[in-house]
Amino acid sequence: MSRAEELHAGRARLLLILADLSASGCRIPCVDATDPTPWTSEDPAAQTLAAKLCIGCSGFVDCRSFIERWPRESGVYAASTEVDRKTRTGRPRKATTTTTEGSAA
Repeated sequence: MSRAEELHAGRARLLLILADLSASGCRIPCVDATDPTPWTSEDPAAQTLAAKLCIGCSGFVDCRSFIERWPRESGVYAASTEVDRKTRTGRPRKATTTTTEGSAA
């Protein structure tokens, strides 16, 4: 199975799990929302709002497993935005040091 096929199958499994949880009365914000746009928006502010709504979601663990496997997916998964995931999967930031020049001894 190719990576693209694995991704497609993984996404399909996650959506089925979330739909089943929602149908059984569990709280699934991205499925139950009248407007799911914040979860798929490219706007960082909208994604941050959606990520906050993920807290306490019944499908959080399954969603987290999916996004750990596919961290480059767009949108919000398991309370993590694209910006959050890029920060974690990118190169470490350089340590910055502040020096004070001309201080009296």
